Amino acid sequence: ATSKWFETPCRFKCHCVNNNACDNNGVCSSGCEYGWFGPSCQYVDLVSTYSKSPTPSWVYDSQDTNCSPDQETVTVSLNSTFYFTWLRLHANIADFNIHLTLANQTSVTCSNMYTHKIDDSILDIHCLPGAFFEDLVISGDGVKSLCTVFVSGGRNVALGQNTQQTSVHGYGTSLLAVDGDRNPEYLDHSCTHTAETRDNAPTLTLTFGWPHVVNRYLLFNRNGELTWS
Repeated sequence: ATSKWFETPCRFKCHCVNNNACDNNGVCSSGCEYGWFGPSCQYVDLVSTYSKSPTPSWVYDSQDTNCSPDQETVTVSLNSTFYFTWLRLHANIADFNIHLTLANQTSVTCSNMYTHKIDDSILDIHCLPGAFFEDLVISGDGVKSLCTVFVSGGRNVALGQNTQQTSVHGYGTSLLAVDGDRNPEYLDHSCTHTAETRDNAPTLTLTFGWPHVVNRYLLFNRNGELTWS
């Protein structure tokens, strides 16, 4: 069976290319939606969304046929500071070194790096503890065979969790804040909304079912104007 959600009860949202459904384990036979990667396509890719020059386009075009020219280093630069935990490389050689350039332009080496080979062409590299960075330099003989770089921005641990808000306007219940739908059109019933009057201190509370270590928060607001017909 296939669906837009998986696990029982529906805990995770599919992120398959062309909005296709995934199987009961979250596997996308057609591949991950652009901007997502990793196990069951549950991890946000920072490179495809936040990269800037001199990041070469072949590292985030999701086409493993477009690969590195004959070079020994590649620099991935992001337009803001992020917390690095792990990345995924699509290549066929596992000889890599990872260097992080922090926001203050100091360079640190991933001293506690460990790798996990997914298959002959996919390698995961983790750093513990992580660090805040803007630039990431990948070096070593393996760069010559590198095709794609994914840097993890984490996964949505708020999805489907318990929520409460101090009031409700129309159909804007708090559940709409944790359904994974980023559509900003309020009239499409995709956003939460507290009462426009009688709530002097509007608050939304999110309660996780188990502890998480959170290093990044993303809030998606609705469009600023409501048009009534």
